[in-house]
Amino acid sequence: MRIINIYFVILLFASCKSAEKEPESKIIELPNQVSLSKEQVANAGITTGIAKEEFMSTEIIVNGTVDVPPQNMVSVSFPMGGYLKSTNLLPGMHVSKGQVIARIEDPGLVQLQQDYLVAGSRLLYLEKEYERQKLLHENDVNAAKVFEQSQSDYSAQKIMRTRMICMHRLLCLRKICLLFFQNKK
Repeated sequence: MRIINIYFVILLFASCKSAEKEPESKIIELPNQVSLSKEQVANAGITTGIAKEEFMSTEIIVNGTVDVPPQNMVSVSFPMGGYLKSTNLLPGMHVSKGQVIARIEDPGLVQLQQDYLVAGSRLLYLEKEYERQKLLHENDVNAAKVFEQSQSDYSAQKIMRTRMICMHRLLCLRKICLLFFQNKK
């Protein structure tokens, strides 16, 4: 009886096996691709064939754009802000080295020029004031506080002038040398 029970249990487990399913073919839909069934192709009257070269006697009128390959495209930017004042170029025109392609106006450049000139003249004044206060301090004519304030103002203005010179060098690295920097060094 025990052997019959074992066979029965084995038979029971063997019968519980699930039926094999055929693998379903997955259809992957791409966003830029349209798939048609055979019936849709037949209904639309679409025929396919081998591509061959032929002369056509009529014009084909189409709409679209011709795009430039990325290796032939150029982007031009200005390292500072600004407004495009004028350009004589149209898309697709050829340009040569050194040709002016646009005129850009930037109020920031005017402010930079003004700051540079003010920093230069203020530095001259503060240098003379520092020398006067230093001489008076050495002779114990004025308070140390006045001398220290003069020294602080002079040092701060030297830093400001150095900052303006660094800004000029940065612009020159980007091929924007401004005339006022060249004349007032």
